[in-house]
Amino acid sequence: MAPRPEKSAARPAQEHDPQQAAIVDFVKARGMMPAGASAHFQSLTGGGSHATRRLRIHDRDSRVLHDLVVKIAPPDGPLAPYDVAREARMMRAAAAAAPVPEVIGYVAEPPAGSYPFLVMRFVEGTTPSLRSLPELIAQRTDAFRLELARNVVRTLVRLGSTAAPENVVSLRALYVTRVESLRDAVITTLDAVMPIPPLVPLAADWLIRHYPEETGTTPCLV
Repeated sequence: MAPRPEKSAARPAQEHDPQQAAIVDFVKARGMMPAGASAHFQSLTGGGSHATRRLRIHDRDSRVLHDLVVKIAPPDGPLAPYDVAREARMMRAAAAAAPVPEVIGYVAEPPAGSYPFLVMRFVEGTTPSLRSLPELIAQRTDAFRLELARNVVRTLVRLGSTAAPENVVSLRALYVTRVESLRDAVITTLDAVMPIPPLVPLAADWLIRHYPEETGTTPCLV
């Protein structure tokens, strides 16, 4: 998921900030900050309950060596406790079925004064909010909307047939949850711009009932 537009200017890393210091130490340990390089953080929107930061590593001539995104797990919230190791395994497993950012690594037990975090490659683009979806979809052509729907269904089916990584719950629950969320989002979005085709909820319910087994064939809609 690419973050929504940036909400603050990039700033050099603050040595007195334990969270930023922990992230910089992680990047250095990965050999991504050569001598003379500097780290610049920028707050982003998006990321759900996580604080999301864009991290650019510049060389001594101010050229960007690495463009990264850091998701920082909050200390509490509706989904706590957060497991960044599990999220990293899920993303790496999903990479075989869907376009996801490259996971660089994570720190599940950070130094005192900081929180667990996940580091990945930055992906250019924006993630629209649910409120802006009707307007964005209405501005597109019918052909674009149809292809978008097909791509979403194809991706859901591929995710549903991807074997879960070790020590991670099966992707079946994720598959069903995503199909249900997609169904509800499509109905809500379409309701604002056009009558809802009756095949939308029917197709979603069919996908849920015909989950692709790991050893079986992948279902499809025609």
